[in-house]
Parts: sequence; C-alpha cells; structure tokens
Amino acid sequence: MNTASLKTFAPEVRRQLMEAVGRKLDFVLTGDTADLRAMPEQRKSLKRQVERDRKGLIERVAYTWFNRLAALRFMDARSWHPFRARVLTPASDAETQPEILKLTRTGALPEELRPHADPTRLNDLLDGRIPSPDAQGEVYRHLVLAACRFYNALLPDLFEKLDDETELLLPDDLLTEHSVVHGFRTEISDEDCGDGQRANVEILGWLYQFYISDRKDQVMARKSAVPTEDIPAVTQLFTPHWIVRYLVENSLGRLWLLNRPGSKLREHMPYYIEDSEQGSVASGQKEVYANHRRAAGGNIENADEPTVKIGHSAAGQGAPDSYLKKGFNALIYLHRYTKDTANSLLNRYLRDYLQKIHSRLEHLDQVQVTAESTREKTAARKERDALNKTLRECEAYERDILLPLAQQRIELDLDDGVKVNYLKLGESLAPIAGLAAKEEE
Repeated sequence: MNTASLKTFAPEVRRQLMEAVGRKLDFVLTGDTADLRAMPEQRKSLKRQVERDRKGLIERVAYTWFNRLAALRFMDARSWHPFRARVLTPASDAETQPEILKLTRTGALPEELRPHADPTRLNDLLDGRIPSPDAQGEVYRHLVLAACRFYNALLPDLFEKLDDETELLLPDDLLTEHSVVHGFRTEISDEDCGDGQRANVEILGWLYQFYISDRKDQVMARKSAVPTEDIPAVTQLFTPHWIVRYLVENSLGRLWLLNRPGSKLREHMPYYIEDSEQGSVASGQKEVYANHRRAAGGNIENADEPTVKIGHSAAGQGAPDSYLKKGFNALIYLHRYTKDTANSLLNRYLRDYLQKIHSRLEHLDQVQVTAESTREKTAARKERDALNKTLRECEAYERDILLPLAQQRIELDLDDGVKVNYLKLGESLAPIAGLAAKEEE
C-alpha cells in the first residue's frame, strides 16, 4: 500500500469535494431548470441549512461522499459488488469507462440496480431522446446514486438513505480527469486494497486520517479553546493493525499464557514480548495479571467479561476495535464450552422450548373447539399448523443431532484450533464452505 500517495490524495480530494459541493449548492439554490423547479421543498430545506451553517453543510456532504466513494472503490478492487460490475473503475486496464456505465450503454444494466434506477430515462439520454449537454455524465451520475441506494439495505450505516442534501449536492462531473472521482481511480490501485484473498481494510483507516489532516492542523494551530465539533479532527486517529495486535497479545495473550504456559497460541503471537525482554515492566504487569487470575478464581476458564477487561486509548474504532473485542470474546466464550454444554442445551433450552410448544398446541386445540367465530378458528388453525411444523423440525434436530452430541460428551482443546474443533461438532454447527471441504477430504 502506497501511503505516501494516499497522504497527498486524501487532503486534495477533500478540497476538491468541498469546492465541487459548494458550486453545486449555489447552482441548486439559484439555478432555474425544469428539474430544480420540480423540487421547491428540497431547495427551501437547503436554503435553511445554509442560513444556519453553510460551511458545516458543505463539510458534512463532502465527507459523506468521500466515505461512499472510498467504499465503492474498495469493493471495486475486491470484486465484492453483488451486481458483479465495478462502479468507479473500468473492468480492465485496457478500458477507460467505468464498467457499470459500459454495461448500461450496451443495454445490460445489472438487474439488482434496476429498482434503484430509471432505465427508461437512462436509455432516452443515451439515445438522444432527452437533450443533455453531457448525456453520459448524467447517466453515470444516476448510476452512482443507484448503487448507493442499493447498498442502503446492505450497509445502512455507510450508505444511509439518500436525502435531499446528499443527492442534490453530488457533483455532476464524475467522469472526466478533473472530477472528484478521478483520484479514486488513479491514486488507489487494486493492490492497495488487498492481495489475492486477503483484503487490506487498513487503507480505509489511512484514507480517513489523511482526509482530516488539514482540519487537524488547523485545529492544532488554534490558540483558543477547541470547539466541541472540532475535537474529533484531533482525537480520532487511525490505529494500525499491528498496534492493536501488540495490545491484545501483551494483555489478554499474556493472561492466557500465564494460565496455559505450553499453549500453541504463542506461535501465533508475533508481537508478544517475553518477560526477559520486558525487564522491570513485566514485573509490574505480573501483579495486574495476578489480580485478574484471583478475580477469575485462579483460572481464565472462570473469567467473564466484567472480570477481565482490556482497554486503551490506542484501541481505536472500526477494524482495530473489532479485532480487540473478537480476540477477547473468542477466548472467553470458547472456555464456556464443556463436554456437558450440548446436554445443557438439550435439557435447559430445547426441551423447555418443546414443552412450551406442546402447551400452546393444547390451548389452540381448545380454541378450535370453543371459539364462536370462524375467524378465531381459522387463526388458531393457521398458528397450529405453523407450530406443528416447528415441532417436527425441533424433534428431528433433537433426535438426529443434539441428543447424539450430548451423549458423546465431546471435549475440545482450544489449542487444536477451529479447523479441528469445528469438525468435532459436526452438523450441530452452521456449515462453513472451506472447513466442510476439509472434512470431505
């Protein structure tokens, strides 16, 4: 990943976006076209926002589109789009137009995007039936918006439902070398986003940090108190993956190895520092770990989240924070498994649930006999049919899967790894393609 290129690109595209959004805002508020005249309420809303905080509006919309364009570029590189077409980039180096535009020009607009687009208008623009000074540019902007609408259902936190400001203020030029999208095509390579099967999500964190770098410098240069709205620009910095690995391996990992000195987990902890390497620091840490062990009854197997806590200002958000939580929860929850776990699930949960179904069925039988209205009897019959289906499925699950598993009382060793332990539990777990294939071999 070329972070030097990103360090130049991200601040520059921020300036481009803010200028382009500002120009589009002026056009929307003062222009006189048929499309603009058809949206008086949206224009009034934007005017009110401008009166309150024009700069804040432009900053917010520019950042929203930066996030979305970065995500689309990343998914282009990873071939992750469910509609199987790149949005920002061409299908190959030999081509120049974004793949999604090329497909639309040939009449092959992806089916997944049709509910979020206006295929008739797109065809009319491309065929010249609707006059436009830049038909392809207008069509492409429409396609980018359609892709964002599509992702609202899948990634609602990133692709929020398009509102007046974000849709209206998306710049018109998204195709030329002067557009706000051009840098996403030229300054971010597919290799920056990952190599083979491994995605490099860190590029998104670096893009964010470099995007806000100008704002951070401005805030840091202030000699007065920093306003609340400017604090994130100074404090929300990207935490590289290795820093979080170091944190987890030398806290939770150290606690783990104190309880299991011979654990194979040590082989997968490249950032772990042995006691002899840490000197006096290690002796101070040992007291902390000893307190954790005492709180957990002397053994991590007895630990629970309120007892064992890991926290640090460097933990960050997003991917780093996720790694920290997953690493912690994975060890804690796996240690809650014992050879009697399946038996507990069978008797404390499944059979209790089955008893509730039987009780409900008895009640519905009485309703069908005593109910005076046909409507009540029909409702009871439908519910009874559905419950009977559920009952049959649960009884089959008990007979064929959970009861045999409970009788086997299988023990797991965390050091064996998921590839071994997963196969031991057989059909009781949801299938995972790669591991299922390993079992067949």
